[in-house]
Amino acid sequence: MISEEDKYRIKRSASQQKAMLFLIENKIFGDYAGVLLISAILGFLNNKKLPIDKQASDSVQITFFDSEARNIIKLIAFLDSGNSSIINSMDKYQIFEEYAYAGFPILLEKLEIDKDAIEKNNCVINQLLVLKKYDSLVNQLM
Repeated sequence: MISEEDKYRIKRSASQQKAMLFLIENKIFGDYAGVLLISAILGFLNNKKLPIDKQASDSVQITFFDSEARNIIKLIAFLDSGNSSIINSMDKYQIFEEYAYAGFPILLEKLEIDKDAIEKNNCVINQLLVLKKYDSLVNQLM
């Protein structure tokens, strides 16, 4: 039986859809869950959190996040709220979504990827260079 929590879908901003897809298609990330997780961590570390714009893109089912990622979602929510009961609340996902939304532009900046160029279909990247920047970023976070 699927729990109510396993049915939850993490919201993504429609305004960030094209750039997220660009990162996945260029194999910087394997899936949306990975993009959202790193974005949320960067948002949290930079104390940036924004409500998702009204036009949400297709959401990502929580089951696409492994147990380690789910623990990070809980940790971010707990550190944000200071309340341990948030861990068992569905509100933890909204907190995560808001940090991911605000953190995604930071991710693009760290990877030195121009969102405007992506929007104009005029973005070419050196995949190896971006992957090195990504590895460096992840090492800094860990």
